[in-house]
Amino acid sequence: MIDCNKCENRGKINGLSQESFCESCAHSGNTWKKNHYSCKKTHLERIADLPDVFMLASLVQFKYIQTISEPNNTNFVVGLAGGYEVFGKPEQYELFVDKYLTWLENR
Repeated sequence: MIDCNKCENRGKINGLSQESFCESCAHSGNTWKKNHYSCKKTHLERIADLPDVFMLASLVQFKYIQTISEPNNTNFVVGLAGGYEVFGKPEQYELFVDKYLTWLENR
């Protein structure tokens, strides 16, 4: 039996729980219907899709950022509330700052 929780619509259609198969599922025996069944995204892919977090050496929530250093040849540092520091690779800097500024602009 197909596990509907691995479906792109996560086992739900129109906000309601599915029965054994979604009416638009190709695995219910109707070959003409769209195949929504796919592997779930990895944790890092799911984190990348979130608008207010970024994975550096550890997960950074934008609402707690207090400082961002300029990158050097080794790393850059993000200072968070409570004195916690997270380090990032220099090649992550542009992506990080772009996503952070986008988040600030959309608040």
